[in-house]
Amino acid sequence: AATALGQLSNIMGDLTSSKYPAFSDALVRLGNDGASTESQIADVATRIGAMGSIMGFTTPEILAWASTIASTGQNAEAAGTAISNTMSDIEQAVAGGGDKLAAFAKVAGMSAEEFASAWESTPSKAMEAFIKGLNGVEENGGSATATLADLGITASRQVQAIEGLMQTVDGLDSNLQMSNDAW
Repeated sequence: AATALGQLSNIMGDLTSSKYPAFSDALVRLGNDGASTESQIADVATRIGAMGSIMGFTTPEILAWASTIASTGQNAEAAGTAISNTMSDIEQAVAGGGDKLAAFAKVAGMSAEEFASAWESTPSKAMEAFIKGLNGVEENGGSATATLADLGITASRQVQAIEGLMQTVDGLDSNLQMSNDAW
């Protein structure tokens, strides 16, 4: 935990020494209440922290996402890297606009403008809408794998990580609440 705290404090603007107790409290709460350990959460958080920070995620959001990802049981290094790549894919689509942005937005149940605005102001919520939208694709008889392929996401580890996250994303809201409460 100390290593993760040190690494994350180097990249997260809101993780100052005065927030170390809040970080620890959030980490322990998530570990105690979830299907992952504090160590697993910290491992994933260090994998997604840099990209998440660049995108505008807060430290409590990074911890909540890390807990949700870790609860899939996937290898922290592989899943964390894959989710960071997904954040990058979304960022590129938002920055580039056009058909790629429209495709991500459609999955998230938003217009391209709404999705771009959400990604710029509340990236955690935009990403959650995208993951939940993939669940909606499946529920309506479609294929999340095919949808991801249409978006250019075909790397097996990335697809596996996203589809694992689809199975646990319903717990993300409570993880976000717990993490923010501790913060």
